[in-house]
Amino acid sequence: MIPYFLNTRIIPKCIDSIRAELNSPSWYTSPYGVERSDLTKELKAHIQSLLPFKISDAGFLRRRSGTIYHPHIDPKRTFALNMLLTDDQPENEGTYVIATRIDNKDLPDISDVGVRKVDYTKDCFTVLNVKKIHYVVNFSSADRIILSIGCNELSYQDVIKTIMKDLASL
Repeated sequence: MIPYFLNTRIIPKCIDSIRAELNSPSWYTSPYGVERSDLTKELKAHIQSLLPFKISDAGFLRRRSGTIYHPHIDPKRTFALNMLLTDDQPENEGTYVIATRIDNKDLPDISDVGVRKVDYTKDCFTVLNVKKIHYVVNFSSADRIILSIGCNELSYQDVIKTIMKDLASL
């Protein structure tokens, strides 16, 4: 599943700081219609000091119960380092990618299109290729919150080559 996402199964050492910050969010609606709360400068700087790529944006994203965030490609990010912070209810919520097989840049045959659920583990980082079409569903009874750290300088393919080693210090 490497072209779409990679669950690192790594819980960062700073998980307590992340959870503490989530206790006092400042929610607002982004220009893309996403409810978010940016990380404080201090926590963002701490995380940035441990990552080998420049963070373009970092914050909590909230998807309300009973909602869907439509299929999209992120316009200003090449990948996202995401972490599910709420309890997973696999039958009622999730992030999905629309998977295609495109040969020689031709349009895919409809039989080569499918939907794959992103394999999140609570409190662990998952790298998501946000240049692939993806969407979020939350039909659970609770809000769904993820920490999302974006980058627009390295490609998804470049970051997954070293991400396991890089995250070990975080």
